[in-house]
Amino acid sequence: MRAILVAALAALAASWLLTHSETVQFAVLLAFALAVRRFADGRDAPDDRSAEATPPWRVFGLSLVLLLPWGVAVFFLSGWIDLRFFWPFAFLWPLLEVQAALVRRDADRYGTDHWKPEQVFPDAVIAALITIPLITAIAFFLGDASLPEALAGGAACGLIVFAMATVFIRLDRRSRSTG
Repeated sequence: MRAILVAALAALAASWLLTHSETVQFAVLLAFALAVRRFADGRDAPDDRSAEATPPWRVFGLSLVLLLPWGVAVFFLSGWIDLRFFWPFAFLWPLLEVQAALVRRDADRYGTDHWKPEQVFPDAVIAALITIPLITAIAFFLGDASLPEALAGGAACGLIVFAMATVFIRLDRRSRSTG
């Protein structure tokens, strides 16, 4: 699985460097997403996890702390080298790998009895409510947007995050129930 992810990152970067085509880069990304879905061995999902339980926040927090230096490096490199789709995935895939390893470690160390039941819509709403003021502030203070434009952008991003969180939480639940 890790070899597929490393190959995907390399192929994303190479496809942009060779063709400068976002369409080609997107096709490479789609091909690797299908390969991961087809050849994933299920080791990311621990065996005894409930499909309707959420790991504790310390798992997510620790994964962010561990990847903060990597995120800073990706942010600065993306400003120097334009590789389009490569950079978001160069950050997200390691984040998911680290988080999956930390979920396994937490479950092995503490068990899963203390995990809270998963709540799809409340979790997605929380993610959206965090996004709206954050994007509004970024657009207003760091961008050239007026306050109404910043609020509209924040609300639009909040709705997108809500939709994405809902889909990803449901897909994660489904993958854990079959994994």
